[in-house]
Amino acid sequence: ASAVKNDRSRFVTEFGFQAPACLETWREYVGKDALSPKSAVVQHHNKQVKGTKRLYHFLAEQFNVPEDFDEFVHKSQITQAESLKTCIEHWRCRKFLTSGALFWQLNDCWPVTSWSVIDCELRPKAAYWYARRFFAPLIVVCRENEETFEFYAVNDTMEEHSLTLEISSFDFHGNSDELHRTH
Repeated sequence: ASAVKNDRSRFVTEFGFQAPACLETWREYVGKDALSPKSAVVQHHNKQVKGTKRLYHFLAEQFNVPEDFDEFVHKSQITQAESLKTCIEHWRCRKFLTSGALFWQLNDCWPVTSWSVIDCELRPKAAYWYARRFFAPLIVVCRENEETFEFYAVNDTMEEHSLTLEISSFDFHGNSDELHRTH
């Protein structure tokens, strides 16, 4: 995320982040005994150099690294979705300084771990659903800095909108403490 915060690109194309195909797709194409992130069959279905190693690296930054294949697929898809979201929201907050971003890629032609957001069986990965939100015409973005949070409203409509931002904090027991409200 820190590298993204400093990016000043004017227009971004062909960037992305890998995630495995959906579980149902893996189960249709790969034998049950090969459904493991470290199996030769699953690794063969990832054409990025050190692809599985890279997935584990980024997973470890967000989650406890799973050994279970179902959990591996789920957490890898969330990591892909959050990575794309971080980039797109950053560039959208730079509206007119960064004038566009196109991520790679929409779909796949075979069951694979790849940069797609829709697998070869037309099953959407988590990033597909995230993209519907981070590309919405009107979004509010929260960006964490060293000791504070910054909030941005991005409006890509041709209409003026009035928003109310309500911020609350919660402790580990679910108790809320309203911090600030602004219009």
